[in-house]
Amino acid sequence: MVMPRVIAAFLALCCTVASCSRKVPVDVKVAHAKAVSIPLTVDFQATIFPARQANITARVVAPIRRVYVHEGDPVVAGQLLAVLDDRDLLASREEALAAVEEARSTLQKDRSTIRPLLGMTEQPAARGTEDRLKAAQDRLEEINAQIGHAEIRSPFSGTITDQLQYAGDMASSSAPVFTLMDMSTVTARGQATAGSASRLSSGQPCTFRADKGNTGSATGRLRVIRASKGTRPSGIPIWCAIPNESAQLRAGTTGTVVVETGGSTNRVVVPASAVQSERNGQRHFVFLVDSANIAHKQAVDGRDLSPTQFAITAGVAAGQIVVVDKASNLAEGTAVRF
Repeated sequence: MVMPRVIAAFLALCCTVASCSRKVPVDVKVAHAKAVSIPLTVDFQATIFPARQANITARVVAPIRRVYVHEGDPVVAGQLLAVLDDRDLLASREEALAAVEEARSTLQKDRSTIRPLLGMTEQPAARGTEDRLKAAQDRLEEINAQIGHAEIRSPFSGTITDQLQYAGDMASSSAPVFTLMDMSTVTARGQATAGSASRLSSGQPCTFRADKGNTGSATGRLRVIRASKGTRPSGIPIWCAIPNESAQLRAGTTGTVVVETGGSTNRVVVPASAVQSERNGQRHFVFLVDSANIAHKQAVDGRDLSPTQFAITAGVAAGQIVVVDKASNLAEGTAVRF
């Protein structure tokens, strides 16, 4: 009978400790939600693309002899990136040169001996030799061009973002050796609804804000790609062209393009540190503190207004208190102190 009483006492003690722990206030920092006048905007999701991109391939089939650049290296237009093994091509050129000389010698012989001897102005054998000389010269020209293609050069200035083949690999026109991107100017490409796009025009200032987890935000100019007559697209393609000389934005970065359209509206604004996201990143929430200093999880809708502010469209009213730190460690109904 002693053991059951001991277990019961232990469970009662645990329940008491757990209950007490929920009542012990947790020290937090808080802020009041504020009503703020913010500019009217059109926002749309976008992805960063380079100004130019090229998959650089060889123009002849040959082993790669030497590579001069690697992933991450900056290059300029015309720079030598790699050379192919051209020994077979050089041997073929020697054979082609010999064929040209042989055909030329034969033709000279035909013209200097056979034609005068026969008293003919056009000798069929000479015409055949001329054809062979022309074919040999064409073949030599083709091989010389292939030898020139044994050097792989950069088509424009940019950065090597991928190296896909290495010394000793067999290069060909069907498999890229490098990927080259020009990131000096980038475009944030997305779509807006027809109604939103009607408020936009090419040349307007635009701001790209990278998603959380990515770094970088920058301003540029808008380019609206209007649909052709007779089409009804689900969205209007819109690009924000952004100077990127410092390479702060990388290809593939996702974020939001914000375009101010004039006018303003009132929004409830809270510190960005107060807003958390569910695991899928699609739903946002905050912890509100009630009059009894109890924290409650509250779902909210809205968007980032800046790196430090979040504009709420639903879920929080101006004047309410939100937790701005330690929120990720709170549970529903936790007592807090500030």
